[in-house]
Amino acid sequence: MLNGLLKLPTQYGYRISVSEIVGGDHSSNSKHYAGFAFDINHINGRHVGSGAPHRGLMTAARSSVPRKSSAPAMPVTAVTSTAAGPANP
Repeated sequence: MLNGLLKLPTQYGYRISVSEIVGGDHSSNSKHYAGFAFDINHINGRHVGSGAPHRGLMTAARSSVPRKSSAPAMPVTAVTSTAAGPANP
């Protein structure tokens, strides 16, 4: 997951602000605690709730993790909007 996260800016050109990886308020069976999910609150300087290009970012995140029979693909299911995080990512 971290490798995929690092590829978002370097390979796909996204500027992101990660608000949560394993902290925050997630269910006990959350993919965050398994290392397969992260929350982003700003993409390319825009808050996720303000029309940031989250669908393209999710597609890039899914495709950035190599498929191996022993490792699941990164199950990016949502980009969430949170009040936390820097005002200028």
